[in-house]
Amino acid sequence: MPRAPYLLIGFDVDPANPNGPSIVADVERDFPYGPVTSVGVENMYILEVPPSLMIDRFRRVTTYLTGKDAVHQNAVRWVVQLCRSSEVSVG
Repeated sequence: MPRAPYLLIGFDVDPANPNGPSIVADVERDFPYGPVTSVGVENMYILEVPPSLMIDRFRRVTTYLTGKDAVHQNAVRWVVQLCRSSEVSVG
């Protein structure tokens, strides 16, 4: 279980996109703050963040994903949620 605060991050590419696997690999390879922890659901990750840096990390991750989306002609679908409590359930 992650300690709060943390970012819940998800990204993927439409399965019909023939470049999908290479795009996802590109996003994962350059992801800020090193490898993120998978939550056991494909393309969903948790990144624990220090409380004093939570807004900065949120902005950096969303800026990064927006940039990757632009580079890949809006092919990257993504979501980032800043979670301020430790309550998360994955199944």
